[in-house]
Amino acid sequence: VNNSTYMTDGSGQVTITTLNTSARTVSGTFQGTVTGTFGTVGTFTLANGEFMDIPYSVQ
Repeated sequence: VNNSTYMTDGSGQVTITTLNTSARTVSGTFQGTVTGTFGTVGTFTLANGEFMDIPYSVQ
């Protein structure tokens, strides 16, 4: 399990990268709606498009 915090850019996009190539799910508490698919690199769109910290757990 990798745990980290990422911040969106102005467009509300965040890229999550992990060395765990088998990781396919992301869970955590988000300040907004997160959509997207996750492989080794996942890009997620947050509904409000603001800067925010995203604590997450890659499983």
